[in-house]
Amino acid sequence: MSQLVLGPATTEQSVLCQVRRKCKVNPTSPDAYTSDATIVAYANEEMQRLASECRSIKSSNIGLEQLTVVGQRMYDLPSNCLELVDVYVGAPNAQIRLSQGSTEEMYNIYGPGYFTRNGQPFHYYIDWDPTGNAGQGTYALALAMVPNVAGFPITQFFVLKPALFTVGTNTAVPQIDDRLDQALIYGIAAQIMHDKRDPAFEGLYSQKRQEYVQKYNDSGRKSREPLSMLNNNFQRYSFEM
Repeated sequence: MSQLVLGPATTEQSVLCQVRRKCKVNPTSPDAYTSDATIVAYANEEMQRLASECRSIKSSNIGLEQLTVVGQRMYDLPSNCLELVDVYVGAPNAQIRLSQGSTEEMYNIYGPGYFTRNGQPFHYYIDWDPTGNAGQGTYALALAMVPNVAGFPITQFFVLKPALFTVGTNTAVPQIDDRLDQALIYGIAAQIMHDKRDPAFEGLYSQKRQEYVQKYNDSGRKSREPLSMLNNNFQRYSFEM
């Protein structure tokens, strides 16, 4: 099967064509519910949902790490980060894997001064940084305790945020595993059938979408390696000298 692309609608292996066919519309004669703009908007929403549910594409900031600053609690998330998976902080080759928590948990662990108490970070959480993104505000990685040593790399592993489609371009589906292509198509079609007040097809397409997602997640194959190459060794190693 060739790679799924956004358009044009005359191409059978395109999002515009396949979604319209499932919505009982001629691919080249969209109705009010299946315009290019509507499908693109739903496709962008659905790609991010699939990336979150399936964690199909992961990335990291290795080689581009920020460094700790004494007394600085918050650090930028990578611009292409959808959700954090792991965070490591510490001296190079001796980093500590941090535990994820909420602000409530930070309060329970470190007390009311969790956002100012200095020391070796052992936890991370997500907080809102009003000064981020050129003063517009953005979510940021927050460390607890607040670093008391400068120059330690902050390594972040994360789910890759898919690049978004743009109306009028006919690009390939960006940054989701192509084994989820049909989940994407059914997810978009389900939303359109909801708009059309067709609960029968909305339910059918939602179920088909979930079947593809469930099969993908249950397979345990969220990477390109064959099953024989996946790590099944759960032995705990010691790096003590």
